[in-house]
Amino acid sequence: MSKNVFVAMWFTPDLDNAFKMISKAVEDCGYIPIRIDKKEHNNQIVPEIFYDIRQSKFIIADLIGNRNGVLEIPLD
Repeated sequence: MSKNVFVAMWFTPDLDNAFKMISKAVEDCGYIPIRIDKKEHNNQIVPEIFYDIRQSKFIIADLIGNRNGVLEIPLD
């Protein structure tokens, strides 16, 4: 079973502290936080996001800022 947790959030330095706190909570629960901008890859970003979501136990979505940036993604 996967220990990954996909964290969907705005990529801005203003939220770095929030991501650190989310990461600590995720790690304290025995999971591995994954944020796409922190992951090294050479793939197109959308397929890589879909892959990471499918490989994750669950997702944390930050909705701060009303940016309309969180997508509804069918996983089946």
